[in-house]
Amino acid sequence: MAFAYSNLAIVRSHTGRLREAETLFDKAITIARKNKHPSLGPTLADFAQLKCSTGRTAEGLKLLDEAAPVTRADYPDRSWSAWVENVRGECLVRAGRREEGRKAIAVSSPVILRTWPAGTLFAVEAQRRAKLAT
Repeated sequence: MAFAYSNLAIVRSHTGRLREAETLFDKAITIARKNKHPSLGPTLADFAQLKCSTGRTAEGLKLLDEAAPVTRADYPDRSWSAWVENVRGECLVRAGRREEGRKAIAVSSPVILRTWPAGTLFAVEAQRRAKLAT
């Protein structure tokens, strides 16, 4: 259920249904924590994206601080860790820490673009963040 709630939350957030997305992210995170599910780190990052994009960068960065070590442990290939850092980059830019954010986006984007094909949510978001950071 953690994975299902997380995916539904992503869809809701990208279709402007932010309150529903937040409720679904909360459910996904609660279940993932309880069951030590590997979706926890990526879900925390996706929820952080929503928080940061709605002006709550401190909350988003806190979620990313939790997501980073969990994701490194669950995904040693760095793909999801790059996702966490890419989201962090955008949050930092939005928080006024532009140079720090640009660096995080620049380092993480190539990993994302090698991992996920063009046109996927992850590739499109990485490309959008790269433009945001310029």
